[in-house]
Amino acid sequence: MDTKMPFAYYAVIVNDADGSVGVLSKCRYLNYFSFVNGKNRMKQMLSVGERPWDELKDMLMELKVKIVVAKRFLPRELAVLKENGIRCFTFEGGTDAAFQALQNGNLSEL
Repeated sequence: MDTKMPFAYYAVIVNDADGSVGVLSKCRYLNYFSFVNGKNRMKQMLSVGERPWDELKDMLMELKVKIVVAKRFLPRELAVLKENGIRCFTFEGGTDAAFQALQNGNLSEL
């Protein structure tokens, strides 16, 4: 992962509620993180229910998210997120492992 991130930014990891990283289009929960100077300062779990894609996208924009980690993205989701300056990463495994990979710069960007 490129280390040239802003001083402060927000990231989300799609949470399948069973502790694994989920698919963005089917997500019900997001783990929401605040990073300052590369260190995590806050974590919240956000319940997003069964929001349609447009509402979920608007929510990510309102939260000023700069990074989304998911198991996979639909092509339309990926295009819209990238158009809006949001970096997208995939990860298979648990959300805790995804967080460690994100913090250590061990994710591949789409």
